[in-house]
Amino acid sequence: MTEIFPKKMTTEDLMASESNLDVDALYRGDSYAGPAFLRQVKQAVLQDGLAKLFADIYGDRDFQTSNLADVLQRIGCDGLVSAVLQKTQGHPVANKLIDRLSHRLALTQEGQKQFQVLKLLYGLNGEPPRTVAEVAALSGQTAKDIKHLSIMMRCRLESEQIRVFVEDTLRLLTAEFGQSPLFETVLAAAQREQAEELKAQRPEILEQRGGLAELENLATRIVGALDYEPSVNVAGQAGTGKTTLALKVTQQLLAQGKRVLFVCHSRFFAQQIQSITRFYSGDLTVSTFHALCHLYAKQADIEIPAFRNNKVFNELFPELLIASMHKRRENAFDAIIVDEGHSLLPNFWRALKFCLKDLQSGAFVYFYDPIIMSLAKNKSAPFAVSDLILSRQLRPNFALVKRPGGLELYEAVGKEEANAAVSRVITDLTNAGLRADEIAILSADAVPKVSANRYTLPRGIKLSATPGDRSRYVLYTSLSSFRALTKRAIVLTMGKEIEEYPLWKQKYLSYLAFSRAEQKLILIGNLRAITMLLPDGINLINPEASVPQFRR
Repeated sequence: MTEIFPKKMTTEDLMASESNLDVDALYRGDSYAGPAFLRQVKQAVLQDGLAKLFADIYGDRDFQTSNLADVLQRIGCDGLVSAVLQKTQGHPVANKLIDRLSHRLALTQEGQKQFQVLKLLYGLNGEPPRTVAEVAALSGQTAKDIKHLSIMMRCRLESEQIRVFVEDTLRLLTAEFGQSPLFETVLAAAQREQAEELKAQRPEILEQRGGLAELENLATRIVGALDYEPSVNVAGQAGTGKTTLALKVTQQLLAQGKRVLFVCHSRFFAQQIQSITRFYSGDLTVSTFHALCHLYAKQADIEIPAFRNNKVFNELFPELLIASMHKRRENAFDAIIVDEGHSLLPNFWRALKFCLKDLQSGAFVYFYDPIIMSLAKNKSAPFAVSDLILSRQLRPNFALVKRPGGLELYEAVGKEEANAAVSRVITDLTNAGLRADEIAILSADAVPKVSANRYTLPRGIKLSATPGDRSRYVLYTSLSSFRALTKRAIVLTMGKEIEEYPLWKQKYLSYLAFSRAEQKLILIGNLRAITMLLPDGINLINPEASVPQFRR
């Protein structure tokens, strides 16, 4: 038979060897930025506390400061050393400054009380700032006593002697940092990051219009081929245009007057497709696989189990669909388009084929990601007469995220630190101009419950468990549920559970995370969990260590 499509390899060839499906290869190449700086939540809190401290020290003078960098510039510290120090969140200097200032101010018992109160109120111990009432409860004193102690300490901070002491200490600590191995490590990483940023300014992203025109042509060829070869598999990694192509094929089949089923696995993805196709002309049904099984079994008066577990979903539901189609053939379709095929078990797509009016020549087009399918258990693509491999990146998320500023890492110990980090990141993103509906907070290990009190969000911003067009809502769900969608910025949280996952699942989560963010990916979790999700080859710069750590 004459081949309709020029093949690079067949589906069987594509799935035959895991070496052909190297997940880590997606993160290498010219777009790889190299270093990734690990941020500490406690250091971010400490930076905020230092800003308050400097405001007290310089409050009555002409100089108005807001952060450590401003002070270093004011007192004439080396500009290069100061710039490199900012890459570490001021870690090598900030902690030592607080320690030495504590010794200076806490020479007496009263001074110790005053400075301890200020540390709690400002978060100078790396923990979230406490209110006056909270400090009073912790210390066993009254709120009035706490206010008095804090006022006395602020008065001491305004003295000329304290200002001179702080500035002299900062000059000394900054000079020490400039001679340290950590300075050399961070400087080399920053220089490489700068070189990558300059290189990223070259026009590397493929022109979208040409790519979309190519997909239109491919859709026409697929629809034409279906007259002779009823089954076509379309394989492509994230960002190659699978869904766009699937929708164009759907439109052309509808234009021919065919009754079309567009089926996927993700409920969120189905909602998005329904929104896109609501103005399509023709007889189109968009559904998840399990929703389709439930609907048709109900229409055929077939009993549906009241309880639900994996066995029911994975084994019984496909049988319900087949049985319902035997009873209600009027529900059958001329053509079936399967997107997210990598998420369907073999008995799912076998059951779907019973939904065709003509079981022998009905059109069946199966779109899937070979990377995800290679990592998933018990998944395989159906046999197809023709196989099409999409290789052109139309949505190069991997390249965008890996460029300087595209990837941020926050080490958080425990839920309280993680929640504080998420709150800080969402505030920073919205302050940078992103709308709430352009951001997603995802959990790597479980389906989270929406809680209004979990995070401290900017005024007017709320959480939503489902995607939508509401501009004031940040989507909050699991990475698995989100897997077919994209957002400009994704904040991914992870707990210790991820450390127990097998290697294939860690790679699966890593692939999903790095392919779903359009501009910025932010990982928040403990150091080991973050390291497990980083692609091979990224050198992790940890400010608490003197050398970079490497992902093995």
